[in-house]
Amino acid sequence: MPGLIASLPRDDVTGLLKWVGDWHAYLRQADGKPHDWTWEISNLGALKAVGDNGWGITRAVFAQSALMSGPAMTLNLAGVVGGEISGTMTWQEKTVDAKLVEGVVSDLAEWSRRLAEEGTLGL
Repeated sequence: MPGLIASLPRDDVTGLLKWVGDWHAYLRQADGKPHDWTWEISNLGALKAVGDNGWGITRAVFAQSALMSGPAMTLNLAGVVGGEISGTMTWQEKTVDAKLVEGVVSDLAEWSRRLAEEGTLGL
């Protein structure tokens, strides 16, 4: 753990978590207020394809629920070394229209395809 902590940027927002004394009250006061962030990207990183005892994985999928106190949209990524990367998108249904999310997902899929095939996002 000390190595992980030392690797974090000094301005990492998780350092502020210790200053929230009452999480229940903090989350209740956020209800109905605008989101602090439009979206976030979260990932599991590149997972090892082959583990101990010959077991291995060929693909990974990662998703997390849309938090009331979190961003309006969250892109969740996971991949396996030497394999594909998968992505899921979660969002606040009362905050973000599904058609907007579909458009964002479509654009991200196209940019990812271009990056993989052409080495550029094509912007």
